[in-house]
Amino acid sequence: MQITQQALEEMKRQKAIEPEEVGEITALLELAQRLAEQEGVILSFERTLAMGVHLTAFIRRVRGGTYLPELEDGMFDEVSEAFAEVSRRVLESYELPEDRELDDAEVFYLTVHFEAAKA
Repeated sequence: MQITQQALEEMKRQKAIEPEEVGEITALLELAQRLAEQEGVILSFERTLAMGVHLTAFIRRVRGGTYLPELEDGMFDEVSEAFAEVSRRVLESYELPEDRELDDAEVFYLTVHFEAAKA
């Protein structure tokens, strides 16, 4: 996937990712690209880059044991259920430690990227 590779190269150039993170980010971005296409959305370079930065931060939060702030009630009412499910699938493909569950905030904020790509 050429756009994914271009986004990764830009992230490397900006020193936004470490060499040991490239494989994990690549796998997540390629899955996001495939699932988006199944929903009829083509992710642009800019959106792929933004998702790459978000997913890098997600991996670092998981490794560091930190979380995003909790969501306010009703926030999922503002986004598509289909894109929330796509986001959940992408994030669940990353192997979480046994003591950590995927939190709704991670799903929601990745969903916003898919919504922006659709718009």
